[in-house]
Amino acid sequence: MALNCARCGKTLTGRQKKWCSVSCRNEGSKKAGSSELKKLIEVSVLSQKTNLALAKSVNDLTLRVDRMVSMFEKAAEGVGDIRDVTKEEVNQVAKQLQDVVKQNKDLAEGLLALDGYVRRHKNG
Repeated sequence: MALNCARCGKTLTGRQKKWCSVSCRNEGSKKAGSSELKKLIEVSVLSQKTNLALAKSVNDLTLRVDRMVSMFEKAAEGVGDIRDVTKEEVNQVAKQLQDVVKQNKDLAEGLLALDGYVRRHKNG
């Protein structure tokens, strides 16, 4: 099995293991070094992009947490404004809810009727 020079492709003979001459060996190591340098630069650029994205995400999170804290502070201020509710007010709200439930029931019946109509005409 014949081995070829890693740089120029010549067939290696004797004690030569990877390169056919000193100049090929030096050129090969320069090329490998520049390739490793390029890879290192690419990794560095990717790392910087990742760090930038992470910093932006942390900044966005900080802004959201600040908004949430201010919302809780406003809610805490309003807690003191809670008052007692009279039975009359509760009855009024219950009546309004009953009206909403009746309206929802009427809407549901209407939607079911419309669905039946559409199905009859679609299949017919």
